[in-house]
Amino acid sequence: MVQYNTLLIGTANSIIPNSVTSIEERSFRKFSIKKIRIPKTITSIGSNTFDISGITRIDFEGTYDEFVSKNYKGTSGIAGVKNDILICCSDKVITITK
Repeated sequence: MVQYNTLLIGTANSIIPNSVTSIEERSFRKFSIKKIRIPKTITSIGSNTFDISGITRIDFEGTYDEFVSKNYKGTSGIAGVKNDILICCSDKVITITK
């Protein structure tokens, strides 16, 4: 069941407001998006959220451990991405190499 505070479909210019608590799977699939800010209010990120999107940077307002716990072990939401991704969290910056 989808809740009212769930992002269902994003766009290349999406700004995720703090009122959103979850991002549905494949929300940004096939959108030409390079960078996105994910607020700390997000409690879950669906699988293949950024599949075939070309995203290169994710700015997450929480810690890396919080990102991993919300993103099904840190990789499910970016599983279909074919390029390197820079993930910037409040406590560390990592690069996932594809």
